[in-house]
Amino acid sequence: MRIKEFIILAEATLNRNEAIRDERFDSNFTLDKEVVALPDDFREPLSLTFDDDVRFGKIEFVPPEMLPGKKALLGLTDFPRFASIVDDGTSLRLAPVPDQAFTASLNYITKLVSLSDTKTVNWLITDHPDIYLYATLVESAPYLKDDERIPVWKQELATRLEELRRLKERQRLGGNSPAIRPRRAIG
Repeated sequence: MRIKEFIILAEATLNRNEAIRDERFDSNFTLDKEVVALPDDFREPLSLTFDDDVRFGKIEFVPPEMLPGKKALLGLTDFPRFASIVDDGTSLRLAPVPDQAFTASLNYITKLVSLSDTKTVNWLITDHPDIYLYATLVESAPYLKDDERIPVWKQELATRLEELRRLKERQRLGGNSPAIRPRRAIG
């Protein structure tokens, strides 16, 4: 059967959905060479800041074509002030090249780490297996020539993704929205 292919297609679709994205803060990120590997679940950066006793402040993200000019302006080696995402989003290129090891905090949007024979769980399959199920059913229906079920599976998937989006919004806001109380005079 083609179950693995259906799961791969479902994960690709899920990775494009805003509800699946999550923020991650990685405080153990070492900048010690020009090109540094990014975490496996990295999708897009939010911020990169120094987190050690040597330097403080943000490292600015710029397009890769701007890095040579930044190096020419700032020198080849020093503490990094600029970074670009390179190698199809798997690495970070720094300018200037670090002249020593610096600790940085990377705050980023995650992608869904794909399931495989060696990676049998991720946060979504653990916390929301129903979303995986319906996403996979949507991808399998055309192959199985079960076209009349596609709208049903798509609606179930959309409902569950919306529930997840609302849950994340509540978590981000610290629970339910605070009650707004009218002002009244004391006296």
